[in-house]
Amino acid sequence: MLLKPNALLSLLLDPFGGHARGIEYRDKESCIDAGRGRKIHLRNMTAPVSVTGGLLGITVRVVAKDEIQVSIKGVARRDADSFARKVNAAWTAIIADVINKNRAEIDGVLRGIEKIQDPARYPAACVVTPLLVRARALEETLFSGIPGEAVDGENSARIEK
Repeated sequence: MLLKPNALLSLLLDPFGGHARGIEYRDKESCIDAGRGRKIHLRNMTAPVSVTGGLLGITVRVVAKDEIQVSIKGVARRDADSFARKVNAAWTAIIADVINKNRAEIDGVLRGIEKIQDPARYPAACVVTPLLVRARALEETLFSGIPGEAVDGENSARIEK
C-alpha cells in the first residue's frame, strides 16, 4: 500500500522537503521513502503508526528504535486511516509471533512463579535464583523491546506477571 500526500498540500506544509514524499507498506515492512529510500521494519517500531489532523491536512508518523521518525504531511484522512490500520495490525501480529516463539520459556517461568507463590515452606535460594535469572533474561532480551501497545490482552497479562 502506497501512501502519498496531496502535491499542493505537501508543498504548502513542507516547502523544504523535510518530510517523506511517500510511505509504502509491503511484505510486513514499512518502506519509508525519505529521499534515501530508508526502510523501517515493523519489528523495530516503538509505537503504533499515528495519524493526526490539522487545518490543512493529515500527518502520518512512524517511529522506530534509535528515535528514527518519518512523517508524511498532507495525506487524505481515509488513506491515512487505512494505512495505519493495516500497518498496526501487521505490527501486533509480528510481536505476537515473537512472543509465541518464546512461549516455552515464558510458560516455564510462569510455572515456576506459580509454584513459589503459595509455598508450604519458604522456598530455598536454589529454587528462586534460577527462576529469577530466567525471568530477568526474558525481560532484557524480549520484553524490554516490546512496546505495550503492540501486545494483545492475553500476552499482556502473561508478560505483566
